[in-house]
Amino acid sequence: MGCWATGSLGAGGTAGDGQSGNATDETRTLLHLWPTGQPEVWEGIPSELGGGATGAAGASITVTDTTKNQGGGSVGASVTRFYLSTDIVWDAADVPLGSRAVPALAAGASSSGSTVVTIPAGTGAGTYFVLARADADRAVSETNEINNTTSAQVMLGPDLVVATLSAPTSAGAGATITVTDTTKNQGAGTAGASTTRIYFSSNPILDAGDVLLGGRAVPALGSGASSSGTTAVTLPAGSAPGIYYLIAQADADQVVGETIETNNTTAVTVQVGGDLVVSALTVPATAGTGTTITVTDTTLNQGAGGVGASTTRFYLSSDTILDAGDVPLGGRAVPALAAGLSSTGSTPVTIPAGIPGGTYYVIARADADNVVVETIETNNTTARAIQIGADLVVSAFSAPATAAAGATITVTDTTKNQGGSTADASTTAFYLSANTVLDAADVFLGGRAVPVLAAGAISTASTAVTLPAGPPPGI
Repeated sequence: MGCWATGSLGAGGTAGDGQSGNATDETRTLLHLWPTGQPEVWEGIPSELGGGATGAAGASITVTDTTKNQGGGSVGASVTRFYLSTDIVWDAADVPLGSRAVPALAAGASSSGSTVVTIPAGTGAGTYFVLARADADRAVSETNEINNTTSAQVMLGPDLVVATLSAPTSAGAGATITVTDTTKNQGAGTAGASTTRIYFSSNPILDAGDVLLGGRAVPALGSGASSSGTTAVTLPAGSAPGIYYLIAQADADQVVGETIETNNTTAVTVQVGGDLVVSALTVPATAGTGTTITVTDTTLNQGAGGVGASTTRFYLSSDTILDAGDVPLGGRAVPALAAGLSSTGSTPVTIPAGIPGGTYYVIARADADNVVVETIETNNTTARAIQIGADLVVSAFSAPATAAAGATITVTDTTKNQGGSTADASTTAFYLSANTVLDAADVFLGGRAVPVLAAGAISTASTAVTLPAGPPPGI
């Protein structure tokens, strides 16, 4: 025969000594009693524990338990007692909080009850456990006397965190910026006055190597209360361009005892220095091999610090990614640029004479010689597509809407070279098809000679063709 108890925690009330508590999360426990004489003994202690209950020193909390006799025989009256502990193991050092009487229970019967207990007023902030002991006075003789206790975690006292933090995403070395934070007490006890400080770091983890920039006073905060404010800070003047972190630390001077002392920091990134990008790039849609085209670019310093003079260079590539196989075309000088300023210029470049026709890309790269140290060194390129070589198309075509099998009809076409290079003499051919897609089943009707066409030139002509006397397969 086994008896078990389930329980829950609730917190409420206020206390002096700078702390207060409110009802928050419910925590459930599961306990067991084991009377003697039962042949079927259920060993082990299942658990329905929840976590995250909060309270404060001197505050009252409500503990709710259900004690059940799940065995086949009756058990006498007993007492379930509650203790405050720093761990989950009951011992003589644990602080009694209260108890409730459990009546005699027939087989399968249970007893539920809520008990108001008070956290000792001098209890320091931190993580504790409320222990519940079934048959705490050993009134029931049991086969196993060491499994009557279970626990529920309770956080006592205040807990300061930086709930929100914002700052400019970029700034120059030595610049003064405004940082805004919200410092919140997410614990159950009142937090005394504290200071939130701002640090400059190369990573998001606060350590002794980080630079203190400033801070602001945070008033005493009751449970759930918050304080928002702004702090003007100056970034170190000698900072090299790059990505840094602004770290805000609540209770930076560690004057407030908290339930958790490891959750006081929050970080945001800030880019310090200049950042060159090609913000605009235009190239002709087509070009001929060996021809000269004009490339126009705008090189922008989108960072918050000034940059020195640099060079934007242009490359011809078979894709949009700049690599060692791409062909240098030329470049232009870009003057020193203050934060937010740009330089626009046009550069004549020559397409290599020996390359085959096709789709290529002109890639522009800001600071191509890597003379400027930037906050981001991987965003310097921009690419635009260009068609190189001749490109013949039938830009216009007409034929009679109806005709008899075996009839001779006249078709008229305009063949155009829409590419950037001269197209050699060619032939435009005509086919009879059951659909609009040319394939091997279509019937050749005839063709016409097209002369050499310079870039952009056209040739228009009419051609007499004879339709098959009988319908071809598929028509």
